[in-house]
Amino acid sequence: MDLVWNRAPWTRVRIADLADAILKVEALPGGQRLANRYARSDQQSGAIFELDLAATALRRDLVVVLEPPTRPDRKCDLSVAEPNRRGANTVFIEVQAVQDFGEDTKRAMEVTDRLAPRLSWAIAGCELLGEIYRIPGDAELDELVAVSDAFWKQCEGATEPLHLVLDDVMDVWAVPFGHPGKEGLITSGAPDGFRSPAPDDPVRRTYRAIRLKIGQLPTLAPGVIVLRPPRLLLPSPNYLPHVVSAVKHAVATAPQISAVALVDWAYRSTVTPTDARASIAGAMVIHSPDRDIFVREVVLVQNPSRAYKSADPLIDRLF
Repeated sequence: MDLVWNRAPWTRVRIADLADAILKVEALPGGQRLANRYARSDQQSGAIFELDLAATALRRDLVVVLEPPTRPDRKCDLSVAEPNRRGANTVFIEVQAVQDFGEDTKRAMEVTDRLAPRLSWAIAGCELLGEIYRIPGDAELDELVAVSDAFWKQCEGATEPLHLVLDDVMDVWAVPFGHPGKEGLITSGAPDGFRSPAPDDPVRRTYRAIRLKIGQLPTLAPGVIVLRPPRLLLPSPNYLPHVVSAVKHAVATAPQISAVALVDWAYRSTVTPTDARASIAGAMVIHSPDRDIFVREVVLVQNPSRAYKSADPLIDRLF
């Protein structure tokens, strides 16, 4: 058996950084439990995100406590505090990596791939014009897939456009690449491409995640909710005001929540490659170089009704 090595320098940097984070966090009470979550496939994404935040706080010389109690029978993910300062604030933090897509969206994508598999298009040498109008239920799916599979086999080697209609579910044309009839089909009403419904609302799912996390944080101490948001949540600066407004609305009735931080990473070639802070759309947007080729992006949204403004400097230091 031959091993294929990824020798890219940034891969080694990221692995070394993760190992360093695990070593730092394992030294804390409860750190072994967090590190062990990394080995579980169903918890790996959230564990890496939490490890990164805890290690970042430790590297900035903050005191980190894992799973501190917040309410009777409740704990949050971690707390941070300034070292050696009498009366210093302790900020309690809940962390979550929100899935890129909701369950309905993932099922819609899976069903679409069964009804109109991209590999079948490529093998048939066709491009697809048309639309899936609705995502069928499980009871009808197998029968529809059998019909669509027979259609894709029919398309192999076809020299003329072929048409498939599946009741009220799907209406598509398979057009051989370069066929002159494509323009006529589009003129007669066929879509110029292929569409499929993939219902998703990343703002709503982020809002729900924030509301659920509020209950894990104390009512009489400053709290921060840190989310790795869905990838589609922050597609452009023009969308940011809607996101910030939703976040502020989610915490408006919880003055113990000082801020919500949306944290993600981008390639350094696509964003500002140096440390930068800018107030945009009512939030602080923070870029900082991270691990060789990445930039850490934080959208820090302060709660206008926060009760513990004295915690703001500590929160700024964390991010």
